[in-house]
Amino acid sequence: MSETYNKLNDYTLEVVQRLGDSAMSAGSFNAPSDYRLTRIFNFGAGQVTTLARHYALSTSSAYSSHNSTSMASSVQMSVQDFTDLPSTYEVEAMHKKLIELKGNPPALDSVLSDRKTTTGKPKLGAPAR
Repeated sequence: MSETYNKLNDYTLEVVQRLGDSAMSAGSFNAPSDYRLTRIFNFGAGQVTTLARHYALSTSSAYSSHNSTSMASSVQMSVQDFTDLPSTYEVEAMHKKLIELKGNPPALDSVLSDRKTTTGKPKLGAPAR
């Protein structure tokens, strides 16, 4: 597994984890397969976007008279507000990493203070009358 950190702009960090090059059986051939998990931390929007990608090189069937290859890929994406994460540990670590890469995100306490005052979420307490 390899991991790379890329500053996209002053307030956004991309973390790419390459989960492996493994052989995938395609008939009587072995073809490479690549899994990548990308997390994009946008401290301006207070969101993390997760992209799970799978790339696979496929080869023609052993029964075909033509040898050909093609690339197949699939992507799954999710977007979460920092307020919806179960822990702030990863957000804090990625904020620090972005600063190390010469980024200039908003102060961490102001980004995380929104966790307490999220608009659009119901407040627990006495029901409205």
